[in-house]
Order: sequence, then C-alpha cells, then structure tokens
Amino acid sequence: MIFCVLFVQISFGQATISPKERLKILLSNQNDWKSVIYMEGLSIEGDNGMTWRNESVPYVIEIAFESDGASDLGVKVLLKSNTNQEAIVGYNFGNEQLYLNTINAGKTNIPNALGLFSTPLKVLRGRVKFYVFVYNNIVEVFANDGEGFLSSRVFPEDNSFDWQIFTEGKANVGQLGVYEIRN
Repeated sequence: MIFCVLFVQISFGQATISPKERLKILLSNQNDWKSVIYMEGLSIEGDNGMTWRNESVPYVIEIAFESDGASDLGVKVLLKSNTNQEAIVGYNFGNEQLYLNTINAGKTNIPNALGLFSTPLKVLRGRVKFYVFVYNNIVEVFANDGEGFLSSRVFPEDNSFDWQIFTEGKANVGQLGVYEIRN
C-alpha cells in the first residue's frame, strides 16, 4: 500500500489524498469520457472467448460483479495478441482480496516495478464494483467506491488495447461500461 500512496504524492504534487478523494476527482471529469460499450445483465463463466478492443488509451472500465459460485473474477487489460502480455485486475472471494497482477504487463529493467499487488476488500451487498483506469504506463483500480485501491506502472508494447472479462466459476455482471478518455 505504500507504493500507492507514494504514487499519488509524486504524480499529483499534492499532499496525500485518499483513494476515495482520488476517485471522486476522476469521476468529476466524466464529461471527458466517450462511451464505447454499455451492457447490463451478463452471465459469464471463464472468459467466454470474449475479448474486446479499444481504439486507444486512456480508457476506463466500470464493472460490477456478483459471484454465482465464482472464486475469482475480474478484467484483463493491455492484452496483446500472440503474447502473454496482460495486466490482471481481480477479486478473490476466498481470501477477500483485491489484486493487481502486472507481472506480464510489459518489460522493464526497473527492479520490482512489475508484480502482484493486493489489498483486503469486503464485498458490498453481494457485489464488487471496479473502476479500472488504463493509461499508457499506469493501471489504477478503485473498488467499491474507493474502499480498495491499487496502482502500478506498466510497460506494454504498442497497440495493447485489448481487454477481457474473466471468472473462475460463474458470475453475473450487473453493469459494464467502457469509456475512452479524451485528452
């Protein structure tokens, strides 16, 4: 969690702000978001072979899940065809952990820049909601209105715009919105 606090201080040149305040700031700029996808009521198991492509970064994925027996669920971003490249944002119901796995999110010589990061997170009313912000070199995830927050630098190859929902078991997606952020 120290990594996350340092990121906020360094990136924004301000005193430390909470993840809830950071999310509030990001959501206040929704006028700069262009809706690409909006769906409700999906039932999924595994990855269903569904991979989507955004035309560019930055973008935001807003997704709300309910487990229907799933042990893990989430979103893989920065996917690159014919490679193992991906950053995985997920939730594990067994140990109640939000996680961000950037081990395969590109290549770098910076020690410990990529890794598996996690934080405890309780399910709210049977549901886990993510806002996943994907930038050229950063992935940020806010879960359950900022109760959980993780962030990591990433080093993806060019044109790594594909993303995919995944589950281990069955889950229901109550809401899925994808938005491109206009600069």
